[in-house]
Amino acid sequence: MVSQQGLHDKYEAIAIDTADEAWELCSKYICGINGVSSLREVPWGAAYDQAKKEFAQTFRDLVYSGYGLIFISHSTEKTYKDDKGKEYTKIVPALQGRPFDIVNKMVDLIAYIREIDIGTEEKPQRERFMFFRDEVGDRFLAKSRYKYIAPYVKLDYHELVDAIYNAIDAEVEASGGQASEEVNPYTTRTFDEMMDDARMLWGELVNKNLVEQASDILTRIFEKPTKFSEILPEQADKLAIALNEIRSSLL
Repeated sequence: MVSQQGLHDKYEAIAIDTADEAWELCSKYICGINGVSSLREVPWGAAYDQAKKEFAQTFRDLVYSGYGLIFISHSTEKTYKDDKGKEYTKIVPALQGRPFDIVNKMVDLIAYIREIDIGTEEKPQRERFMFFRDEVGDRFLAKSRYKYIAPYVKLDYHELVDAIYNAIDAEVEASGGQASEEVNPYTTRTFDEMMDDARMLWGELVNKNLVEQASDILTRIFEKPTKFSEILPEQADKLAIALNEIRSSLL
């Protein structure tokens, strides 16, 4: 068994390739729990709600554990209408609406990757670029939380990092403020939210006869025998560690 710390020593980020397939697998899992072949078979949209919760919680747990997430999705074309009723086609992620709404709240960048011809007629050459916004119109979906990020860069890790740092520096200069390490509120949990999660988790542990193993993890993290109900708000950091380790190690 590999500890949470051991995994952090090896990995800093996790790529989901593809998010489309992850949603399909999540849907199949929820269908299996409900004994149906399609989410729509469960009345009142209950299975869709279960799938959304499972999909969101899985990736949020990874974020809470300190991992960066990279979601990869295929592209597809969708038809829209402008304010005058004229139809136009736009390239967007193939990920369905429900899971896309979840991913959209978690990420800082949505980049569209495409090849561009940068050669000449005598010497053809194509290279891949990452686009962070569409400066021409509604050809494709791409956006960023960084107001001053370059419209595109070469598909290269160092180019991406430099673009983000340059965008932060430009925003600091323009606003007259200073950079901060404020986190995305979607990826942070309050103590009450974590306790709600703990109560649901405990039910799963009881059903799977894993209470003793979970109690051992709590004892190690809190350095004494501890129940979820005894954990105080000022121990929220340790609670987060315990929840993540129990889920990753036992479930």
